[in-house]
Amino acid sequence: MSKNIFIIGATSGFGIVVAKELVSQGHVVLIAARSQEKAKKLLNDLVPIASKSGGSIDWIECDLSSIKSIEEASKKVASKFDHLDQLINNAGVWYSEFTASMDGIEETFQVNVIAPYLFIKNLKPLLDKAETPKVINTAPGLHTGTVNFNDIQYKAQFSGFKAYRQSKLSIILLTRLFASRGQKIQYYAQHPGVVNTSLGRHMGGLANLFFKFIGVSKEKGAQSLLHLSETPVEKLQNGEYYAKSAPKRITKESYDMQAAARLEETIISMLE
Repeated sequence: MSKNIFIIGATSGFGIVVAKELVSQGHVVLIAARSQEKAKKLLNDLVPIASKSGGSIDWIECDLSSIKSIEEASKKVASKFDHLDQLINNAGVWYSEFTASMDGIEETFQVNVIAPYLFIKNLKPLLDKAETPKVINTAPGLHTGTVNFNDIQYKAQFSGFKAYRQSKLSIILLTRLFASRGQKIQYYAQHPGVVNTSLGRHMGGLANLFFKFIGVSKEKGAQSLLHLSETPVEKLQNGEYYAKSAPKRITKESYDMQAAARLEETIISMLE
């Protein structure tokens, strides 16, 4: 059965593989993209596949470094769908130096944490109308440590490594928090592995070389996400973290629901 799927982070890395596979299965796929050039290239590649499968591919503009843009994109999704079967939050950034978003928020935290949080909240009414709605969040294995509530944006002493690590722990905590509320929507976080992508593009030459030579292919990186997208909810575990297409026990900090609730309160206060 065809599903309505909205993907953030589909124009690069293994997100392209995910979008292609879902379109080839006949689903109605909508992507969010900041780059019109990348979006149109992806559409040019996938429209012929969609015409054969009976699916479709379209895009809307969205800059995750702008809360206004996220809000506008959410409204556009609501104008295109009467229900949403799957929301896939797959975008991510990693900076070597403190970088402020358009809203003056440290950009790693805004793009990797606040943006998916807002899409989940804004699109909940659409997800509630689906039969078996899913939210799938990408959270690579670098999620150790704790949330630095004393300086969540690392303004005092910025560390790109710590900011990125914290952002991925945060998205896992939010996944578990939303899942714990016993709603119709099912929430999952997934680890793609170390993938040969452009994630380290803002981190300098060494980081780019690391992802290039250590990373697995984009096709392998897409497998856990596709597993969560394709598998019936009855065979999945709500709120769990998946790696290599199976639930995985991870750090004790990622199960701290008091920290998860405090994180949501912190995000809400930042948005006020």
